[in-house]
Amino acid sequence: MMMSSSTTPGQSQSSNPSSQHQHQHQNSSTSKRYITESQRQIDHLRHCLSLLSTTTISATTTASGLTQRSEHLSTLTSPASETSASLTQASANLNTTIALLRDAREKFDTVSDCEPSIERLYKGAQEILDLSARRDDPSN
Repeated sequence: MMMSSSTTPGQSQSSNPSSQHQHQHQNSSTSKRYITESQRQIDHLRHCLSLLSTTTISATTTASGLTQRSEHLSTLTSPASETSASLTQASANLNTTIALLRDAREKFDTVSDCEPSIERLYKGAQEILDLSARRDDPSN
């Protein structure tokens, strides 16, 4: 143990009342400091826990809101997706119809181009039928 200037040689601090009081005061001060430090840490942890709780509640509320918005968006996009698929199918059908109409138009144009030849062929066939009918008719 340390020897104090107020103690006589061979006398320990614990037997000196004034030294004992200083030692207790130091222990009390140290103890208060540790209690104060411990209390400060407990208070800090309590504050952090409160902050964590508040943040968790806020995050849960936000997540619930996002879930509701996501579900709402899903109800909007599902019909839109179905409509989009229908529109895509309708577009494909229209493209097919346009191709068929073009083909029919080309065939009609071909018939129109050939119409004079067909009319001459028809008149020629009529004339042959008439000649054949007159030849087979005994009254002529």
